[in-house]
Amino acid sequence: MVNRLYHSLMILRRVSFSIAIGLIASSAHIAAAQESVTQEELQDFEAQLEADRRALAAIEAAQESARADLAVVNRQLLAAAQEGARREEEAARIERRLIDLEIEERRAREALMADREGLRDLLAALTAASRRQPPALATHPDNATDAIRSAIIMRDIADELETRSEGLAADIRNYANLIDAVSRQQERLTAEEVELAENQQEIEELVAIKRSAFEDLTGEADALRERVSALAARADSIRSFLEDLEANAPLTPGRKPPEPSDNTSEPDIEDAPPVSVAVLDQLGLPANGRLIQAFGDELPTGRRAEGITLRTRASAQVVAPSDAIIEYAGPFRSYGQMLILRTGDGYHIVLYGLSDVYPTLGQAVLAGEPIGRMTNRADVSPDLHMELRRDGTPEDPQRWMSGRSG
Repeated sequence: MVNRLYHSLMILRRVSFSIAIGLIASSAHIAAAQESVTQEELQDFEAQLEADRRALAAIEAAQESARADLAVVNRQLLAAAQEGARREEEAARIERRLIDLEIEERRAREALMADREGLRDLLAALTAASRRQPPALATHPDNATDAIRSAIIMRDIADELETRSEGLAADIRNYANLIDAVSRQQERLTAEEVELAENQQEIEELVAIKRSAFEDLTGEADALRERVSALAARADSIRSFLEDLEANAPLTPGRKPPEPSDNTSEPDIEDAPPVSVAVLDQLGLPANGRLIQAFGDELPTGRRAEGITLRTRASAQVVAPSDAIIEYAGPFRSYGQMLILRTGDGYHIVLYGLSDVYPTLGQAVLAGEPIGRMTNRADVSPDLHMELRRDGTPEDPQRWMSGRSG
């Protein structure tokens, strides 16, 4: 399917170039016809016109094929994202289990060392007692009580020694089992990390295909990218940036002018999804992670948090919280990589703290679709910040959340 989509895109490029050449030739014919038209020139013009029509039919067929294949890519992206989320959850569960096992292993080791110390003291006492010869009852009848007492003490020591030995053996077995369990969990985690890496590679290949197809079917992506980057460079804050975006709307890039066609009923796979506040009813978390900062929490600066913050795993995938259109994708001041998604009715979702972003400006994304990745650097906490703003004013995103996560 991927090869077929690539083939369709190549056809689009070749045929578009052919049409451009054909239009130049047709224009030359028309200019010549304005002065004098011979029968031969008219036949040449009609032949060129027929060739253009065939080329147009070819590019329309290639477009339809590309759109159909792109729909398959969208489905594969969503499936890959769901699989990635499942594996991230499993890896996180294994990591938590490893932490618990390591705590148990440390306690078992401490208990084992304590038992060894106690057993050593007991053996020392037993050895010292055995060196003392019991008194002869025949020659020292007055020492009978001492002899009986010594025998009782020796018996008690032997019983305690046996109990301690059994306890020590049990501790040794428990410790060995814990070491084995830790080893197995580490192997499982390694296997999950390998699967996650393969899943990540698949996602990156799919998003590259979708982005390439979008840019091929869109006429103003490069100009729009420069325009929004200029806005980002001069914006003082997220609020002013969003105000600039709204003031310079519409920002969704236009299509390349469509050629005349009788078939206008087929929807464009990259057409914007229904942008309405209703999509927020299904707002989800953008990543698997632990909530470390809620909306309205007091910050070290004394201000209140204008969004939520999730502590994710290293290299965690980030997905679109809802159907939306990308209005910004790239670095922004000190926020790192940032995404701004327009959902409609003046609502924008702002995500920042990412390491990589996938979509491009104007691209439509579906809820749950991979749109970026968190850092895997050991010296940087993978904290993903999410804000929901209406007309630039922050709102609590959790108020809209249905409980599902990315």
